[in-house]
Amino acid sequence: MLEILFFCITAAAIAGFLNHKVLKMPPAIGITIISSLFVLLIEATNGFQSTDTGNKILSFIKEINFYDFLLNGALGFLLFASAIKIDVQLLKNYWRQISSLATIGVLFTSFIIAGLLYLVSGALGIQLPFIWCLLFGAFISPTDPIAALAILKSANAPKSLEMKLAGEAMFNDGMAIVIFMSVFGIAAKGVEFNVVHFGVDLVKEIFGAVAFGGALGALYCYIMKHIKDLTTTLIFTLSLCLGSYMGALLLHFSAPISVVVSGLVVGTTIKKIFSEHEREHVEMFWEFLDELLNISLFIIIGLEVVLITFTWDIVIFGVIAFAVVCLSRLLGIILTVIPLRKYLLRGTVPLLSWGGIRGGISLALALAVGNTTYGNTLLPITFIVVILSGIVQGLTLKTVINYYYPNEEDKHLVWYEKLGESLRINLLVCQMTKLTDKFVNFVLRLKPVSQEPHAVLVDSQTIEELNDVSVTNEENNF
Repeated sequence: MLEILFFCITAAAIAGFLNHKVLKMPPAIGITIISSLFVLLIEATNGFQSTDTGNKILSFIKEINFYDFLLNGALGFLLFASAIKIDVQLLKNYWRQISSLATIGVLFTSFIIAGLLYLVSGALGIQLPFIWCLLFGAFISPTDPIAALAILKSANAPKSLEMKLAGEAMFNDGMAIVIFMSVFGIAAKGVEFNVVHFGVDLVKEIFGAVAFGGALGALYCYIMKHIKDLTTTLIFTLSLCLGSYMGALLLHFSAPISVVVSGLVVGTTIKKIFSEHEREHVEMFWEFLDELLNISLFIIIGLEVVLITFTWDIVIFGVIAFAVVCLSRLLGIILTVIPLRKYLLRGTVPLLSWGGIRGGISLALALAVGNTTYGNTLLPITFIVVILSGIVQGLTLKTVINYYYPNEEDKHLVWYEKLGESLRINLLVCQMTKLTDKFVNFVLRLKPVSQEPHAVLVDSQTIEELNDVSVTNEENNF
């Protein structure tokens, strides 16, 4: 056991060191790549079978229940850590946009992915039933903003874009899991689908989670107001995180939404009653947990490659599925913003679309169906989509940001950015961004009020009524 524990901790440390010194990529991307290559290299050289320690490590990897680790463990801490640090006032400014993207947007994206993937699978002769394509759409729709937010902070992107991307990611996990569980019941267990029953369950899970998380958070806030000891306060925040997540599971509410709401409530109270020094300690504690769990998550994602069987047909299908997911994300956001498009900032839709990088929750849900009839197809294509999403979207997102928000001061380029320039990949990404921008404006029938790269987009009737106040009021903009 000590050998395995040593291996996991050392692998995380070495992967982090190599990424920092060599790859210089966002940790979410670099550590996953390094751990995957490490496992593939050892397996290719029969390193696992050559020693008793290797066999133990291989057995350990195969016994990891990634679904249980993430959904019944790490996810609650990760979401709570994000929620407790977030600026609630800024979040309130964009609640319409964030709630729309995290609910309606996930539904639209899931069904668009299902439709396109069903057509593609038929064309490739794989023949996935539509309900299984919808299941794939459900667990590939939620986004993981870790890599995207790291890039947004280093680029010249506005704070509002960070908030929309982070806010959507905090809440869309819960929505995706609700859809996944409903569709999985139909696909694997033959449960008859009932629209009314599904709608009632959806409303109950979401609103029940909000009410439960908010009430529990308020109770803990009342207690914490009478506590002066910082250590005790930190223990109470841990208790709240676990209680809001576990309690929601027991009550059949959405645990991810419940833990986010409780984190937002207690985070607001901490900002009001604690000094800046005390707030820093609380945030540093949760930031450490966040980083530790994220690194563990990236390592495990990389290690999971040893459990997956790939064929050339599956690899081709996975690459096409990645393109389908990207296109569906864009179309899903376009459909979502139609009622909220009165003042749409140019670049918001393409940036939200390309910044929607897939992560651990998609792979965890795919592993949950790995032993089912079509699990041996869905699992490898999910892994391919997650890896390609991190590499392709994650490493080119900065170029897309710079298209709309040029940063003349940032002249430092890491090796993969220099390689992208020399191979003209950055130019290709800019051309694709330009075409996407035109496509969004055409579909939504909007045009910019000025020539600025991130100008406000409005329809022809509204442009005549605009004044400086309405244009510059960010809260009105999507």
